[in-house]
Amino acid sequence: MLGEEKFLLRERGSGTRLLVQRLFSAAGLSPNRGMEIGSNETIKQAVIAGLGIALISTHTVAAEINDGRLTALNVTGLPVVRGWFVVKRQHKRLLPAAQALWDYFVADGVKVLDELLRTKPVRQRRQSANVGIAVR
Repeated sequence: MLGEEKFLLRERGSGTRLLVQRLFSAAGLSPNRGMEIGSNETIKQAVIAGLGIALISTHTVAAEINDGRLTALNVTGLPVVRGWFVVKRQHKRLLPAAQALWDYFVADGVKVLDELLRTKPVRQRRQSANVGIAVR
């Protein structure tokens, strides 16, 4: 049973940790805490080493899942879809590097993430001069 596995958790205050706590609370369970770890890379390496399991963003582990070092478990209620948003002030003039990054996000960001995650395309929404990019 999943509730009996050792969970590798992000540090207190992390959005991922709060999500895990909410999921367990909604199921009436408490995760068996293996370790508290402050970085996604360390969590990935700890899972690969067999020290426990973790709930972590798909984009963070896409390469490891694609090459077989990690496996995504089929768990009822997962994945949890959260949005990513890239925003800027409407009348703010960006420096060239920031503008290039903004242009990339607007033109190709969603497509690149979709390819990385091998998911169905997501919708890109525009609101005046601000752009919100929702990612599965």
